[in-house]
Amino acid sequence: MFKMSYRTIGPAVALVLLALATAARAQLPPPPTNATRLQQVMFSAVVNMCVKDLDNHQFTDARQNDLHDQCHAIAGANLVNGVGSAAPDTALGSLQQVSGNEVTTQGSLSTRVSGGQFGNIAGRLNALRFGSSVSLSQGVTAQNTGVGESLGSGSQAFAFDRASLESAREGYSPPVALQSAGSPYGGSLIRTRYAGDESYGVAQTGAASRASGTGVEPGGVQSPWGVFLQGSYNSGRHDQTDNEDPFNFHSVSVTAGVDYNFGSAVLGASIGHDNFDAGVRPSGTTVSGGSTRIKTTSGSVYGAWFGPAWYFNGIFNYGSLKTDQSREVKYTATYAAGFDPQSIPGSTDQCTGTTCTVTVDRLLVANPGGNTFAVGATAGYQYAAFGWDLSPSLSVNYRRVKFDSFSESDPSVANDGLALSFGERTIESLRSILGGQVSKPISVSFGIVAPVVRVEWDHEFKTGARSIAAHYTFDPSCVNGVCDSNFALPTDTPAANYGVAGAGVVVTLARRVQAFVFDEAQFGYSKYHSNSVTLGVRGQF
Repeated sequence: MFKMSYRTIGPAVALVLLALATAARAQLPPPPTNATRLQQVMFSAVVNMCVKDLDNHQFTDARQNDLHDQCHAIAGANLVNGVGSAAPDTALGSLQQVSGNEVTTQGSLSTRVSGGQFGNIAGRLNALRFGSSVSLSQGVTAQNTGVGESLGSGSQAFAFDRASLESAREGYSPPVALQSAGSPYGGSLIRTRYAGDESYGVAQTGAASRASGTGVEPGGVQSPWGVFLQGSYNSGRHDQTDNEDPFNFHSVSVTAGVDYNFGSAVLGASIGHDNFDAGVRPSGTTVSGGSTRIKTTSGSVYGAWFGPAWYFNGIFNYGSLKTDQSREVKYTATYAAGFDPQSIPGSTDQCTGTTCTVTVDRLLVANPGGNTFAVGATAGYQYAAFGWDLSPSLSVNYRRVKFDSFSESDPSVANDGLALSFGERTIESLRSILGGQVSKPISVSFGIVAPVVRVEWDHEFKTGARSIAAHYTFDPSCVNGVCDSNFALPTDTPAANYGVAGAGVVVTLARRVQAFVFDEAQFGYSKYHSNSVTLGVRGQF
């Protein structure tokens, strides 16, 4: 067992000597007075391991001998001004360098893993809803008569008869009237209706209608099956806090799916791939850099019901994930000679006179796996006013991401003793989203263009403090994961409230093809900035 004895070396420097004793373990020294919470946690873990397990031992495992050297260098550097005093910035930096807090980027990115797929599928459902209502207007009858809200030019013309809107909402919609192919307004209209429900009056001229000379196509969709391909790109940054390192991030999410159109409802399935990449930005002596890449493959089932005004949809997503994690560990720790009286062969200490210095430049990597689960539901109401379509909505989303336990390794330094082991980790998010959307369908020569603006307020219910269980992999005291170096890595608490605002456009073309693009930005989330762009195309077969 060990106790601590104190003596003064020089006129102003107080040092702590860790000496062998048979007495009961003495109280450990407190962290430096200017340490952050994270640095305090690491100081306690490092000193506890030094005193209890590494002092006056020479191990057969060179990694444990290296851990002995680093432990004493870091502890000595932080106590160089004496117990209960402030430590130099470089010493505090060494504590943060060996904390492994780069792993906190997992939490920041993990809830976005299912978020990418949710966003893509929600875009698909919005496009279907817009299409079901004659390209953004439920109940509006499309007419190729040259009268209506707007008129294109050339061989195709697209227009809306807004006068039928209110009667359509009451369950009645006039028949769709098309001019003959020989008319100056002849050509193709967009056919986006789901089934033979005249309240979703839309039309497309074709060979049959032209041959009949009626210019009117019977109700119903030629094929109820639809396919879509959608991708989104998200980028942003996380500013440095006391608990978490600064990083820039970007992500790509791709979703492909197929759905069946029942008329006023749709049911579909999709597969998706997400690639989230974060690069830790160097910052002074505390952060040297690193990266986190999370790759997921997932499947989703979704469904929606569209009424004349109300609409509801739901999404279920499950997938597996793999993380490629790396962190750079760079520091120089200077402490008084004699603080570590034990001489170990192969020691990295460089001593000259009254001081010793340890310089470290290493890279630690890991590849933990895991899984992700998410479910969400949305209810909304759509109505028209003065030529605009307005749609308030309320969503509830639950997401859970689980990371398996893992241990780091050094691919370059065989005797690196600074590797950490992290426990299994589960991150949950439960959010309500109150949103409002405004759109206006505009007829043009090639189809229907609908600008869209959306604003939402997100409220996070699971805002409790999160921590990450860890210990030094080569701590000799470890038994079934219980070690003297066990510590709980603190993280930032999630923001309870923040907003998202975005704008985009949906374009409905002939031959039942629809394309859309949407850009949105997050605001009101302290230390976190995010922007995303979504692109998609869908068709029926």
